Amino acid sequence: MTVRLLAAASAILLLSACATVPEAPPPARIAAAPPPAPPAMPKPEVGTFGFNVAGMDRSVAPGDDFYRYAVGKWVDETEIPPDRSSVGSFVVIAEKTAARIRGIIEASAETPNAEGSDARKIGDYFASFMDEARIEALGAEPLKPELEQIAAIRTRKDLSAALGGQLRADVDVLNATNYYTPRIWACGWPRT
Repeated sequence: MTVRLLAAASAILLLSACATVPEAPPPARIAAAPPPAPPAMPKPEVGTFGFNVAGMDRSVAPGDDFYRYAVGKWVDETEIPPDRSSVGSFVVIAEKTAARIRGIIEASAETPNAEGSDARKIGDYFASFMDEARIEALGAEPLKPELEQIAAIRTRKDLSAALGGQLRADVDVLNATNYYTPRIWACGWPRT
């Protein structure tokens, strides 16, 4: 019987330990302002998304000339500006991007920015690039060391050494991370 009393007492203790205490009601909340309305979607600047069905030439069978079928009317009606070799939405986007970047660069050059800041570096670089008087005054002087190296080439071995000294293995087109090189020769060898 003592075992039963001990089991019953343990069960009561366990159940009382698991009992839930009613929580106090949460404090009254202040009504939050409604979230702002999402901004209106801007109107597409370059056409709309999707395929331009109006530019199709349905008089051509798709199996005979799919290009003419898909865009033949657009090709016939679209004039390519005389200063361009092609035209299309990507050209328009590229021109807008170039104009916006130029605006950022010119603003960086015109605005006094903190020494060492990226904006200051951009502005100073642009100002030095546009300083025609200094560029003309310097002439070919900044190129003198490289021109002297070229003038010193006398043999095939010298030429090989000069060109080989410019090879870079860090232009890694396979990983699409570093395309730029100031050298005449650059290899797209993966780095190991």
